[in-house]
Amino acid sequence: AEDKEPQQKYNEFYKFGNAITDYRERHESNNYGNDYSKHEENHGQQPIPLTYLIGVVRNAVEITSIDFMVGLACNNWMPIHIFIVAGKGGEEFAHSFEKAVMKKKSTGDIRYKCGTLNILKEPPELSKIQNRIDRIAYLRDFQREHLRLLLKSGHDDDIVIVADLDLHIFPPIEKLAYEVSRMRLLHENDVLCSSGLMHRPYGYYDLYATVLYPDTFLYPISLRMKNKSWEGEDLSLVRSNDEFGEVTSWDILDYLEREKEIRSKQEKGKDTDEVERNPSRKLPSKLPKDKSVTSEDSYRSKSYFTYTEPSTAVPVRSCFGGLAIYSASTYLEPTCRYTLEENDPNASRLLKYANRDDRRPCEHVVFHDCLLRDADKPRSIAIMPNMNTFWNDFTPPLDRLISDSNQDS
Repeated sequence: AEDKEPQQKYNEFYKFGNAITDYRERHESNNYGNDYSKHEENHGQQPIPLTYLIGVVRNAVEITSIDFMVGLACNNWMPIHIFIVAGKGGEEFAHSFEKAVMKKKSTGDIRYKCGTLNILKEPPELSKIQNRIDRIAYLRDFQREHLRLLLKSGHDDDIVIVADLDLHIFPPIEKLAYEVSRMRLLHENDVLCSSGLMHRPYGYYDLYATVLYPDTFLYPISLRMKNKSWEGEDLSLVRSNDEFGEVTSWDILDYLEREKEIRSKQEKGKDTDEVERNPSRKLPSKLPKDKSVTSEDSYRSKSYFTYTEPSTAVPVRSCFGGLAIYSASTYLEPTCRYTLEENDPNASRLLKYANRDDRRPCEHVVFHDCLLRDADKPRSIAIMPNMNTFWNDFTPPLDRLISDSNQDS
């Protein structure tokens, strides 16, 4: 039998603890209208919130996650719109995306309209920016400004999923739909990051983007631009200079798992159901069978999932992990940027998070620092330990398993 794709294999063994109910679109296929970039009022009823997956890429043709993206756009929980900024290859990718959508439709698995694909060419001035992190930050800010136009008349519960499109494996679509829905209903966190995993060596990935409370930067000290730690930093959680040293990426992953268990025990028995605390958000116990329900009833009733367990997200100062879910109002906060300007009053302070090679802090650290300090209200940022991405293949290389004829047995 043909071997399954890594994403499919991962989806089959991936489990998450909270019980869920079906999140099915209860609209006729044309209720969203032809233009998915606009909210439709639906005969005077409350507009339906939108979800966007966004990312930046140098060459769109090299994106290998097209099946995952089509699965997001055409899933039966919520249509998710795709917005990519690409240096080149946009037209070719759009053609491949359309072919993949048509193939999926031919299977009969799609019951509702798919989300749209939007591709924007990167600005020509990007070539003038020499620093790698500065270029990425500029592109993310460029994309944010265009997304602001798409969502300018949007819903309070619009959601933005920011992703690295070159990930090896993404979280299952059901898991993303669950966390998006939970964020919309319970508002526990404004930013929810995945826990990025790597193999060979196994452990937590994306140290450069992660700052724990109260102020522990996971990045190895010898690889930092200033080559030092600071008072209050927990060195037992800073990865050793040697990746197989005293503190490894596996140790950091263990820490997140322990924090998850601690939070689960602390929250057990507490009333975590926003619906019970707020009767105005009372939802029916099961989805209506009548497809003629109003958009307001549908929005409430498809709300989606049953939250039988408390959140186990771990609060942090910054994170990413390859994929992060934002409330749109948080992501589009006008006072914050990914770009760190030289005249920024926080620039000298943030340089302690800079790495040796790029001599810049990660753009996610800059953006999240602003959300915590300078936004119209402090935002809540957390890592979800059981929402995992994989950065590389977990299959051991064959040349490590099988000796060739020239090797000693």
